[in-house]
Amino acid sequence: MDQIRSLVWNGALNIQVSVKESLLLKDVSHEESVLNIRVPRDTYFAIYLPTIFEHLRPYLLTDPQNDNSTFWFQFENVPLFWNYPVGVLYDSMLALNPSIRACKDTENSINMWKIELNCGPKPPAGIIPLIDGIDQIRSYWMHQWKQSCYILNGSAKQLMSLPMQDSQQFWESVLTRDRGIYESMVAKIVPKRPKSIPIVLHQTLPAMKRIQPLATEREDDGTSRSLQDLLKVQYPGLFPDGQVLMKAVSNGIDIPLDSNLFEPYQQVRSFDGFLHVCICLVFTEEYS
Repeated sequence: MDQIRSLVWNGALNIQVSVKESLLLKDVSHEESVLNIRVPRDTYFAIYLPTIFEHLRPYLLTDPQNDNSTFWFQFENVPLFWNYPVGVLYDSMLALNPSIRACKDTENSINMWKIELNCGPKPPAGIIPLIDGIDQIRSYWMHQWKQSCYILNGSAKQLMSLPMQDSQQFWESVLTRDRGIYESMVAKIVPKRPKSIPIVLHQTLPAMKRIQPLATEREDDGTSRSLQDLLKVQYPGLFPDGQVLMKAVSNGIDIPLDSNLFEPYQQVRSFDGFLHVCICLVFTEEYS
């Protein structure tokens, strides 16, 4: 399991950030303002905003630090919510027209993810304005872990009782990518036998939805509960007549549908304490 955890922690994406043309200075070309950056899958885009702004500021009509408008990223005009891990957003977006993307967008799906920076006085629905910068990001991340801790243990005291120094080291391990410290803190929160599993299901087609179901490790009769058992309840239309028309993807890894729910949580949970599962439609030839 440690090898999988290492792969999840060290996984990264090549991101190409361009700027919506209406936001560029008159004499700046679209190509000139492009930024290529490598970002860990298991982090928030918002953490890298200062780095991105530092590069792009000379080309923008407005200074991000002094503008009251909200900046956000989008992919093919679909807004990307900074409060979900980067890898989750990437895996979710790949569910958009998967057969078309396989044929035409190999560059997007394998080597380089091309996203766009946009700005406006009124952000799209679901975009949380960043007002307090890194402090707001940290507060949100801690809130996620409080919620995860409560779901796992029936109480958030395992997290809330951490000494202040440990809490600070926990957050700093995310910023510095120190897996050793991070995992040592997680071990104080995640029990060996959880009450429930913190899980979020991300659906892109036919509509974008995020579901946080009640997910227990076992059924009422004591039998082991698989990921497929959970998904059949939430998405019965994807399991017609014995067929399986979807894949469960987390951190870029296909999760076996017969896995007990706690197994993928232990292996591929995200840095916010949740197991994020992207519901990706499969190609026709994969189930015909």
